[in-house]
Amino acid sequence: MNKHAFSSAPSHRSCRGFSLFEVLITVVVVSIGLLGLAGLQFAGLRASNQAQDHTIATHLAQDVVERIRANQAAGVGAYNGPITAAGTASQDCSAVCTPAQMVQYDLYQLSQMIATAGTPVLPNASIDIATNPNNTVTIRWGDQGPNQTMVINY
Repeated sequence: MNKHAFSSAPSHRSCRGFSLFEVLITVVVVSIGLLGLAGLQFAGLRASNQAQDHTIATHLAQDVVERIRANQAAGVGAYNGPITAAGTASQDCSAVCTPAQMVQYDLYQLSQMIATAGTPVLPNASIDIATNPNNTVTIRWGDQGPNQTMVINY
């Protein structure tokens, strides 16, 4: 029989444990992993915000096109031009208006949606409507970096 088999006292070599250097390496590796997870979380948040802005821009473009189609009596080109500044509506067209008054009212309402003074639906948004040559609505928005752009034909 082995003379160490019945020994109850552990040897000096088997009781060493972890050194401070090994603990430091473990903390560094875990910290790098946690920083990577935090970076993924922020990237996901940024992508989610961009998707939300794109959805809002789609709804805004649809609103513009529906207003143009609903007021075809105003004629081709009545809505042409950029919409950036919040102007004033000549009258409230929630009741009865002429097609020209409805154009002014629609443009006012759209400008209110993108006005920087209030709470805009999109950051730094602008709308440009063109009937020649392809009948397009162009919406630009964005806070940082290059602006996002959506162009739809109607």
